[in-house]
Amino acid sequence: MKQYVNLETVDMFKNKSIEIMPLTVLTGVNGSGKTTILKAIEDQFSNTKHYKWTGFSIFKEHFEGEKGDILLFEQPEAGLHPKFQFALADIILAYAQAGRTVVVETHSDHIINRLTRRFIEKQEVRDILKIYFLKHEADLEQNVFEITNIHIDDVDGCICDDKDFFYQFADETLEITSAGYKNLQKKCKGHERQEIF
Repeated sequence: MKQYVNLETVDMFKNKSIEIMPLTVLTGVNGSGKTTILKAIEDQFSNTKHYKWTGFSIFKEHFEGEKGDILLFEQPEAGLHPKFQFALADIILAYAQAGRTVVVETHSDHIINRLTRRFIEKQEVRDILKIYFLKHEADLEQNVFEITNIHIDDVDGCICDDKDFFYQFADETLEITSAGYKNLQKKCKGHERQEIF
């Protein structure tokens, strides 16, 4: 049975509803409405449990809820090393596969990347995962927020044209590599001159 969150009463969104899958990820820049959607879910469904992150131990203490419950996790990656963020993504996925509906609000490219990897690796993950990217779109008349359903390809992973969707790590890695290559070129040119003289 498909579940939808009604956003009709939240006039900040262009979208009037979004589908909630067994594992739904909300991401986007700060102030793009992710927490507002979590609140809408709490208001519309009686079987929610909302966890604001306090530490990795939350998963030892709160692996609870009945099959069919909706677990809301707000920035569960806070304070965690990337290694543990990967593990956290797998734990979140296990919740969804155990029959709970899980909605995660995150800024973590590590969580997104691990879930994308699992999507590519396993057909059963493709049937339960949805990632939404939220973005503020200011126009002359009003502030509006766009919710984009990110296409996940089983070969290429997440496909999104928006420069704000987790391309920062790849861009920064490219800049580091480029700067290092330029330094190497300078060293090689200097070394050539020393040999000539």
